[in-house]
Amino acid sequence: MATALIEHVLAHQIAQNDAVPAAAPHVASLIQQQRIIAHAELEEGLNGPVIHRWQLRLTALLSASNTPEVRTAGFRLFLESFASSTTLVLAAGKTTLTAAQSVLASPKSDPTLFLSALELARLILAKSTWHPEWARENVGAQTVQKLVSRLVEAASADGSEVTLPCVATIVSLIPLYPTALRPLAPSFHTLAVSLLTETGSASYNDAGAQLFVSLYLLAPKGKDGLREAWRTGIEALIGSIEQLATHVVSGIFSEDVSYNHTLSPLAMPELPTADPISALARLETLNKVVLLALRTPTTEKAGPVTVPLGALVELGVRLASFSTATPIKERTDPSVRTATYALLPRLQIQGCQLLAQLALSTTSQLATHATTILTTLAKTLTTYEPRSPMRPAISTAYALVLQGLGAAVDPEEGKKSLARVWRTVLEDIGAVALEPLVVAQSTGEGGKNGSGSGTGSGSGGNSRRAKRQRMYDPSESMAQRRVVVDEVDLEIAQRGLATLERLARCPHAHFLPPALQLATSRMLLYLTLSPSFFLTHPLASTSTSFFPLTSANQALDVARQSPAFRRGVVSALQATLEQGLGGAGFEEKAVEVWRRGANDSDDQVRLVALQGLARFGGIIHPVLPPQQPNSTFARIRHEQRGGFVGDEDDYQETAEAFRLRVEPAREAHVDEEERMHVEEKAAVALREEEEERRRKTTAAAVAAAAQEPSATAFKSATTTTTFSASSFAAPPPAAASSSAAPSFSAFAAPAFGSAALPAAAEAITTESTSTFKPVELVAPSSFIETSTSTNRDTQSAKAAEPKKPLAGAARRDGMDSGADDDDDDEMPSIDLGGSDEEE
Repeated sequence: MATALIEHVLAHQIAQNDAVPAAAPHVASLIQQQRIIAHAELEEGLNGPVIHRWQLRLTALLSASNTPEVRTAGFRLFLESFASSTTLVLAAGKTTLTAAQSVLASPKSDPTLFLSALELARLILAKSTWHPEWARENVGAQTVQKLVSRLVEAASADGSEVTLPCVATIVSLIPLYPTALRPLAPSFHTLAVSLLTETGSASYNDAGAQLFVSLYLLAPKGKDGLREAWRTGIEALIGSIEQLATHVVSGIFSEDVSYNHTLSPLAMPELPTADPISALARLETLNKVVLLALRTPTTEKAGPVTVPLGALVELGVRLASFSTATPIKERTDPSVRTATYALLPRLQIQGCQLLAQLALSTTSQLATHATTILTTLAKTLTTYEPRSPMRPAISTAYALVLQGLGAAVDPEEGKKSLARVWRTVLEDIGAVALEPLVVAQSTGEGGKNGSGSGTGSGSGGNSRRAKRQRMYDPSESMAQRRVVVDEVDLEIAQRGLATLERLARCPHAHFLPPALQLATSRMLLYLTLSPSFFLTHPLASTSTSFFPLTSANQALDVARQSPAFRRGVVSALQATLEQGLGGAGFEEKAVEVWRRGANDSDDQVRLVALQGLARFGGIIHPVLPPQQPNSTFARIRHEQRGGFVGDEDDYQETAEAFRLRVEPAREAHVDEEERMHVEEKAAVALREEEEERRRKTTAAAVAAAAQEPSATAFKSATTTTTFSASSFAAPPPAAASSSAAPSFSAFAAPAFGSAALPAAAEAITTESTSTFKPVELVAPSSFIETSTSTNRDTQSAKAAEPKKPLAGAARRDGMDSGADDDDDDEMPSIDLGGSDEEE
């Protein structure tokens, strides 16, 4: 089948040269996707007639007599054929390489034809290393040098369209032919420096960085020479960056002699201008080269290399420590100070990138410098306010340093600055995701209207009602409000979540204060347990902007529309749960989150949820009431509608707990209104107290006026209320003296053989008045009469009616007490409110 397909292509699609450019894409797809060359070799052998005819036809397309379009199509078809068949490379490689060299050597070659020939020559030289015998006969050192020297010339030309492909080819051939290309090392170095100093082209700078990093492979003296060349190149870059940093900040900061400035800089052309901005641009380019050198692994021939760790740490710390808190020179021009302060964030980013990459490359070997690095990053982080784009950049670098160091850092040193950075990350997330940042279009109008109508006539002008009417603005009810969250704010929250995940996985997270761990878990649960977190999806929008049109008035509602934000939240929750930083009961709530996220539409969110359920779902066994067989379906329906009843209450409570307490600026009329409100409350309380005192005084006067008539009535009742038994009767002299005496002292002593003192009688009277209870003992008639008279006198003094106030009350008391006692109790009934009717 493949042989027949090749014959069809040869007979109909590429038989005529004019039809080859149009048919070349289709034929290339057949070679690449259906692999017709490889299948044809299996059908008729490696040297079959069809493959031979294919080779001859493609070779004819490379003839110089053809048009550039036809030759370009021929080089492209040869490239796809050589990629599919190594046998075809060995058979036609020499011929095609010669044709490609002729194209590359011509300065007037078409750029498209030049690039197609370059790609084919690059493939042949790369595959020749697999067959040393064939390469020794067909590809030699002179061939490689001649080809690469032509590439250097083409890349060095001004305005060349093939510069970047030529540099990429040179970088790929240096590891393959280091010995053959060693004589061209000076030209490579010059080309790399020229690309690094190219202003306004990031792609040229990247190409120059890749070429400069690979130059150490051309060093002589074997393995030691390669290592020395790598170290020398890094030290030269460090020296150049230090000089450029001094040039940028020399206008306001004095030179710090504590840093090492003895490293010789790289030989580079002078800056186009003396402006600090141009110096900073070159500094960023050279720092990119250092980062690429630390990130690119060395070859097997070079092996491990020696990293100038001390010099790199000093450089990174110096760049990251430049901030507005750094002391400046005396008598500095304010315009120079402002312009330099605007460049400090770019310097700090370069320092953070260098320190982070150094930690990831050297890992535990950086432990001796960990304290200096972590302290510097934490100090620089505190110089920025919330919602600043620099805060996530610095905190990310801090997290990467901790991640690279791992457990090599002393916990005491790690947790000194970890808590501060952790709080900063929570602030970055909460400032965007938790705070309802709203701006009204009618801001300031209410104050103007209120101040314009502030004069009220009459005494009512200072009342709260007058102030409320004066401050009311009808436009406030119709004001259009929008959520102040843009792409930068959302990116800050997303990077904060990624940093929080890294910090949670570092070994020092367990040493955080418990309150900070609890705050982290509560914030993540607040975000994920929201009823609409797993139900909000990005809205359809034809705009190129990220944010679609939305009517949400909460920042969190807008943030949930970002898939990256939702992924960051669940990833941070997973890291916090795996490290055990949530406190008691955190696992149960997290499992509930994973149950909801298992049906999410986002693949990554669903994957994290399923992983969490697989790990913690079998551990947590929540106590649930007996459920009906269809309870699972009912629960799913509840969750789709926003969760159960308690979710919304917990949502609001947590939102209130995590709300930033920002006290607004108080105006003078607000303070005056509160002061008047307090004064009115105090006046009302004073009036109520005076009315209570007046009422008590009136009641006391009425009781005093009624005391003397009630006493006289009780005296007559005392003389008439006696028991019929003769043994309990009082002596006649005592009765006579009792009727004559006007006070309590007229009562006679009991007939027990001894007289009672007046003090004892007063004590008995006080006791019977305060706590009078019926007893089961039968007392003498004189004692009963005395206590009964005294009790009636005291009760009549408290009552407002002087005429028989205790008759009904005593009867009711007797009935109540009789109902409470048992039926078998034989206590004699004693009438305490005696009257003539009951005798």
